[in-house]
Amino acid sequence: MIKRQEPQRPGSLDRWVEQLCIAQLKIEDCSDHPLWLRCTRRQGFLMLFCDRLPDAIWAAAPHEERRREFADILTDFALSFPQLSYRPVLNTNLINAQAVTTAAGRYVNVYGGLVFHPGIGANSLVLALLHETGHHLSDGLRSPINRTIACECEADHWAIMDGAAWLARRSGRVFQLTVALNELSAIYSLAQTGNHTAAPARCWSCEWSARRQALLAKTPPSGGCYI
Repeated sequence: MIKRQEPQRPGSLDRWVEQLCIAQLKIEDCSDHPLWLRCTRRQGFLMLFCDRLPDAIWAAAPHEERRREFADILTDFALSFPQLSYRPVLNTNLINAQAVTTAAGRYVNVYGGLVFHPGIGANSLVLALLHETGHHLSDGLRSPINRTIACECEADHWAIMDGAAWLARRSGRVFQLTVALNELSAIYSLAQTGNHTAAPARCWSCEWSARRQALLAKTPPSGGCYI
């Protein structure tokens, strides 16, 4: 059994999330980790994206303009999926979004580094939010790390099939999938490095190019799930 040392929770939320990420990067296998965040160096997985926006880019980002745009997006998501709570954590430059389940409810946390990233536009933000929403609302394959949420492949598929339709029907918001994937490819591919040979070929979430193709083709998940 692998011994793990959890980080002590510091005062600020963004530092806590950062330490969680760092702690997980130091372990070889987190398949039975009590947290659903998955990061292993051995298999090249990263939390989305387990990195921070550089200070110079963070300082130059049009925060107020993007903040207003993101507020409109969150309003549409709150209208479309009222059973979830969407929590912007914009005072941190962590490039990340997370589906969180607690005894108090189900949440989607979105961090400032993702919202204010200059390479990410409204289409990418909508897709990221739909993916995290899919972790909660898809009734398909479960994550082996946390059985209360759907797996990565299922969350992806729900996002483009069910989630996008619900969002459009309930709020009128639509997004361009190809534009979103092109934007995300520029940064996500940088994070998906390492050896993926240990991962089953059926799990497209293990490698970004396969994941991107599955999203474009609207390929349904099949078989068991890996993460």
